[in-house]
Amino acid sequence: MRHSLRNCLPAVMALTAAFILPGCASAPEGVGYEAAPARKASPRAQREHVMQVIWRGRSYYALLEKFGPPRAVMEHPGLRNDSGEIVLYGVRDVASNCIDAFTVIGPGRSGDRIVADYFCR
Repeated sequence: MRHSLRNCLPAVMALTAAFILPGCASAPEGVGYEAAPARKASPRAQREHVMQVIWRGRSYYALLEKFGPPRAVMEHPGLRNDSGEIVLYGVRDVASNCIDAFTVIGPGRSGDRIVADYFCR
C-alpha cells in the first residue's frame, strides 16, 4: 500500500493543530499586541489638554474673572497683526508643575478678545 502526500496532509494538519492550539490557549493574560500597556499621560500633558478644552474659544473676560489680572502680557511673535498676545500667570500649579500661559487674540465674533490656546510652561 502506497502512501501519497495527498492522503497524509489531513493527518499532518490535524497533528499540527493539536500541538499548536493548546499552547495558544495557555498563554498568560495580557500577552499579545492588543494588550500592550497604555501610556499614561504626564500630569503636565493632562493639564494642558484639559485647559485647552475648557478655554479655547472663550472670552478673555471670562479668563480675567476666573484667574484675575495676568502677571505678564507679551506680544505673540508668530502673529502678523497686533491683535494677539500671550497672557502669562505666574502661579505654578502644584500637581502638574505648570505655569499657565494663554494665547489671546481679538476681536472675536462678539467684538471682544478670545482665548485661542493654552500652554503649560
